[in-house]
Amino acid sequence: MDVMETKNSVEVLAERLEHDIRERGLTSGQRYLIAKDASVLFDENIITVHRAMKMLADRKVLVRQRRKGTFVGPDFQNKSGSPSPTISCMHVVMAMAYYQTSGMPANALIEGIKSVLPLIPIQVHYLPSNDALAYTKSVVEMIKARGTQEGLLLIHSSREMQEYVVSSGSLAAVFGCVYPGVTGLPWVDVDQEQSGELMAQYALDAGHKKFALLMRSDWRRGDNLLHSGITGCLGDAGLSMNSLVTLSVPVDIDIIASEIRDLLESPDAPTVIFCRGDYYADVVVDVAKSLGLKIGKDIEIISGGHLREDCNKDYASIVPKLSNKQQVHVAVKKLCEIARGEKQEADHLIVPAMICNKNTSKQ
Repeated sequence: MDVMETKNSVEVLAERLEHDIRERGLTSGQRYLIAKDASVLFDENIITVHRAMKMLADRKVLVRQRRKGTFVGPDFQNKSGSPSPTISCMHVVMAMAYYQTSGMPANALIEGIKSVLPLIPIQVHYLPSNDALAYTKSVVEMIKARGTQEGLLLIHSSREMQEYVVSSGSLAAVFGCVYPGVTGLPWVDVDQEQSGELMAQYALDAGHKKFALLMRSDWRRGDNLLHSGITGCLGDAGLSMNSLVTLSVPVDIDIIASEIRDLLESPDAPTVIFCRGDYYADVVVDVAKSLGLKIGKDIEIISGGHLREDCNKDYASIVPKLSNKQQVHVAVKKLCEIARGEKQEADHLIVPAMICNKNTSKQ
C-alpha cells in the first residue's frame, strides 16, 4: 500500500467519523468514541483510526485527552447543519425464548444502541411466550399516551407482531428477518439460509450421512430459512429427507437432554447434530460426553450460534461477519434515518456468515 492510498483511506475514515458525530446529534464538549471502539464499529485498523482522529483533532472537530477520552471539538458546531436525532427513548422488545437461547449478551444490545444514540434511555422488555402480542400492544399504547417519538427494536419477532407494529404507525426496526409482505420495517439479520448451507456442507465434507437438526419450539422466519438451507444442501448432495431428523424442543435443559439422549441411544443414531444455537449445542455436548461419546469423532456438533466473539468451542459454529453490536448499530441507524425523514439507501442488511471451528474458519 503506497503513501497516497494510505492518506486517502485516512481521509475517508475521517469523513465517516465526522458524519457519525452529526448523526448522533452531538455538540461541542460531548463525549465521543475512543479509537478502540471506533476501530470495532467501523471495522478499521486501529492505526488508521488514530490517524483519522488526529486529522479531526487538528481541525478541532475532535478533542482527545489522554486517560479521559475523546470529545467533540469546539469547531464542530460550525460544520454541522444536520438535525439531532428525534428519538427520545429506545424500547428493545425481545422474546424470552430468544434471550434464553441466543447467548447474545445484553451489553452488545445496549452498546449497539448507544453507539448511535448515546444520550437517550433504553428500556428492555422480555416478552412472555403465551401473550407476546398483547404485551407489545401495551408498550405501543404507552408510547402513544406519552406523545413522544420513541423507537422500537423488535428481536425474534413473529409475523403478527411485525404486522401490528406496522399498522400502529410505530417507529420500529427489526433485529432478525422481516416476513414476506411486511413492509416499512428496516431490518438486519445474518444470512440464515447461507448459515444452513454452511452447516450442512461442513458435515458433508466430513463424510457424514445421518443428520439431526435441533431447533427451538417457536420457529420464526429465520428458522425456516436456516432449515431450508440445510435441507437444500443435503438434497443437492443426493441425500433423501430420511437422512435428516428434525426436533423442535422447548427451552428446557432437562427436556432437551432427554430428547438428545433418546436420539443418540437409538439404533439409527445420527453422526452429526445441527443445533439452532450454542444453548442447545452445549446440552448436546454434555449428553454425548455422559454417554462416552467423543466430540468430533463419535458425534459431530455444529451450532448456528451467530456469536462472532467465540470460535473456541468443542464444536463448529456459524459466526456473522458483523458482530451483534455492529448489527444493532446498523438497525438503529436506519431507524434514526426514518425518524429524521431521510431517504434510506436500503431497507435491510443481510450479513454474510462463515463457519468457525477453534482457530479455523471457512467462508
